[in-house]
Amino acid sequence: MIKVKKVEFIIRKPHLSKFLEILDKQNISGYTIIDNVMGKGSKGDMTWNEITDSFKNVYIFTLCEEEKAQEIIDNLYPFFKKYGGIYFLTDSSIIEKNY
Repeated sequence: MIKVKKVEFIIRKPHLSKFLEILDKQNISGYTIIDNVMGKGSKGDMTWNEITDSFKNVYIFTLCEEEKAQEIIDNLYPFFKKYGGIYFLTDSSIIEKNY
């Protein structure tokens, strides 16, 4: 197993392209996006039947070394200050298996 950090983000869908530009400028080699995430938080319910994409959320995550995770968070701080959203940093492991 390889120890890594998992950096997770939930943002509004209309801001996704701007968010990805910032990630790309940081040479992030890979990430996963899950569209239209649902849940309940401080701003109420987020459901699948929102009228427009303006109110929908997306979930993005990437795996990286600890130093890179801190760099990502530092570089995205202005984005979150301007557009809002939430992000998490957790310990994770990549399980390697040779087939």
